[in-house]
Amino acid sequence: MQAIEWIQVNVLASKAPARRLPKLMQQVAQWQERARSRYLLQQLDDHMLRDIGLSRSDVHRECTKFFWQR
Repeated sequence: MQAIEWIQVNVLASKAPARRLPKLMQQVAQWQERARSRYLLQQLDDHMLRDIGLSRSDVHRECTKFFWQR
């Protein structure tokens, strides 16, 4: 009976990280998108920034954040 209980516990324990994997993958994708957006924001010229209502200092402030920061 101990062997059966042990197998059931291991099966349940092994599924726990698998349930977290989609959320982790979503978080990584969000970080990548944030980094890409900031990189593209830096590429805009002053005229384009003015069109969207941002200044160079706004861009600098946003782009100096780490990828995990909002």
